[in-house]
Amino acid sequence: SSFAETYRRVVRFEKLSNLSFRLHTDKPAPSLLSDLEILKILDLDGFPPGAKPASIPGAGPYALVSANASLVELARVKASCLPEPPMAKIKIKTVRDDLSRFLKLKTGEIDVVMNELNYRKVEAIEADSTLPIQLSTSDGIGYTYIGVNTRAGPLQDLRVRRAIALSFDVPALIKYKSRGMATVARNILEDQNFYANRAVARVERNLPEARRLLGEAGFADGKNARPRLSLTLLTSTASFNIENAQVLVAQAAEAGIELKLKALEWGIFYSDVKAGNTELYLMRWVGVTEPRIYFEAFHSKEIGKGNRTFFKNARLDALTERGETTLDIPARKKIYDEVQELVAQELPYIGLWYGKNVIASRKNIKDLISVPSNSWKPLLKARKE
Repeated sequence: SSFAETYRRVVRFEKLSNLSFRLHTDKPAPSLLSDLEILKILDLDGFPPGAKPASIPGAGPYALVSANASLVELARVKASCLPEPPMAKIKIKTVRDDLSRFLKLKTGEIDVVMNELNYRKVEAIEADSTLPIQLSTSDGIGYTYIGVNTRAGPLQDLRVRRAIALSFDVPALIKYKSRGMATVARNILEDQNFYANRAVARVERNLPEARRLLGEAGFADGKNARPRLSLTLLTSTASFNIENAQVLVAQAAEAGIELKLKALEWGIFYSDVKAGNTELYLMRWVGVTEPRIYFEAFHSKEIGKGNRTFFKNARLDALTERGETTLDIPARKKIYDEVQELVAQELPYIGLWYGKNVIASRKNIKDLISVPSNSWKPLLKARKE
């Protein structure tokens, strides 16, 4: 199962009524409640070929009517345990080109774009009140970072990792490239999260210190304008990722660090990252609210799975194992405060920013409000006049 690891603590399912149940776990599982939200029906073993999609069981307020690569149709159902949504039907279209999404929204061919317009289009909408388009924004929790392969040559040295982090001017990138539609990251968990350690300092650019650390690590000034250090930065082929990576490459060069940019299609990119076939990679965690993420991302037992930086630290292993079973909330908060301090010191991730969420919709769409998690749940309250 795709969710075997997430629900490994569950040993028994007890039905209490048609709308309630009890889960029994082998050990205390403080993250289980938030984990339940990610459970989705993907493929059903034994689901008969040719069966109508509407017969797929679910508990939401919409049933699947039809689905293909370009269109998913949903219809409201009254048997749901959730309140009945205003919209009787929802059609979800796949429009891969950003300009096409904007034009279809402008002409009314589509009603809503959920966080899929680039910041230039958002800026254009904000500047033109005559457009029949409105925006709803929220501070997002999607965490963009550079993952560091901590077993790769010079990156085993903390001084090199810190020098790279000090070479980046993230506020400038946000201001000029993202048009202010992001905030500088501190931890994986955004500041509004209860478990976020807001005492952790954000890394600020310091080129002299970056050069000093490189020299101390054995990477002196390059002769004939050659870089002190050359590394590969991997990214996906998404245009926005490439543009951001190009800015980071230029910034790192000012510290004498050459980042050779390599863009790959997502499948190949992700395979290379998991296999450790790169030194640095640009990536993003989406919708993270549970501090257990630190176990998945950095525990040594997770290498080859969620731990894609090959980071090993005995203290972090011990802390995240305690966090896995600690039910006392203040005690759990204290554990993850220390975890975040340790990650900030060791830099298996170089945190960059949290992107803001933007829902663009036609002005006749009401009560559609963006939320930090970038969830589609706001559609359950939206209505069309």
